[in-house]
Amino acid sequence: MNGVLKIVTRDVFLGQKLYRELSSRFSHVEIAENPSGTADLWLFDTRTHKPEADAPQFFYLAADTKALPEERTLPLPLPIGLAEKMLGQKKASPLILLENERALRLYGRQIKLTEVEYALLRAIVEADGAFISREALKSAVWGAESSEGVLNVYIHYLREKLERDGEKVILSSRKSGYALAEKFKRGSGAC
Repeated sequence: MNGVLKIVTRDVFLGQKLYRELSSRFSHVEIAENPSGTADLWLFDTRTHKPEADAPQFFYLAADTKALPEERTLPLPLPIGLAEKMLGQKKASPLILLENERALRLYGRQIKLTEVEYALLRAIVEADGAFISREALKSAVWGAESSEGVLNVYIHYLREKLERDGEKVILSSRKSGYALAEKFKRGSGAC
């Protein structure tokens, strides 16, 4: 598995245990006391940190697991091998939106987007593999003031930035609109 895993904890022993258990599964594993930067997957020790938002790439280490998503929570104390088993099954998409930076990471490479490109891609990503109609896209990005030609131009710009070596990221259908290719859906592609 490629990608970056960030473990946010102040528990040095737990951080080292997770590092040893998970370093073979990720291209880079980092232990930090505070969340900063970007990562493909995050592992938060909820005894000291709680992420501001809930996202598919966030996993939690918690003594009390009742209020957290079961499929993304590892109980403390952490049984040996459980982190590797759970995170080994989860595959982050090779496409990660970076909202604060109006950019994305595609296979670890950061790509800057214009405001319109970002809004358009975000609408497609949020559909999570389902086709979103041209009308819904135009409405989500430009409101009532848009034309078919403007949508086509910005889809072209996105494809130029994202699609390398013939790999399709954005699928299109005359009847259905646009969708994200299967491997780029959240939790579907290889990390």
